[in-house]
Amino acid sequence: MKNLKLWLKAATLAAAALPMLTACSDDDDTNTDLGKLISEEDPFGRWGHGEGVAPVPPPKCGDYAFLLHILKSMKPSGRAAVILPHGVLFRGNAEAEIRKYIVRRHWIKGIIGLPPNLFFGTGIPACIIVLDKEDAAASKGIFMIDAKDGFAKDGAKNRLRE
Repeated sequence: MKNLKLWLKAATLAAAALPMLTACSDDDDTNTDLGKLISEEDPFGRWGHGEGVAPVPPPKCGDYAFLLHILKSMKPSGRAAVILPHGVLFRGNAEAEIRKYIVRRHWIKGIIGLPPNLFFGTGIPACIIVLDKEDAAASKGIFMIDAKDGFAKDGAKNRLRE
């Protein structure tokens, strides 16, 4: 694999959502499809070991692998909005190190916390992480919105209010 020249097409603007039902697994078997996708030797340079490289995401939880993939796919002037489970804001270990890596580069422009029962197929709360590489150097912080109470009940699901 060392001789292969792999690349990701860079994008200026992207919006993406991780399939929430396949995001994390408590299963001890790392031979899952997700575990096979997250290896320590990433051919696209999305994560790895050493200075200036994002830490390797845990093989049982693909949230940060997905986020790092989006970041690597962005052009230096790119922006993106990524919907992820709310837990990505608080988990420790490797995920905490990845969060530090991203925050220290000022790539997160904002975080919007969303209520539970908003998306089909899952009742967990989610968040939108707004990424901005273009204005990272001028960033003075992370804009945060707590929208967990900004919803209206609509049958079994919740809907955001205007």
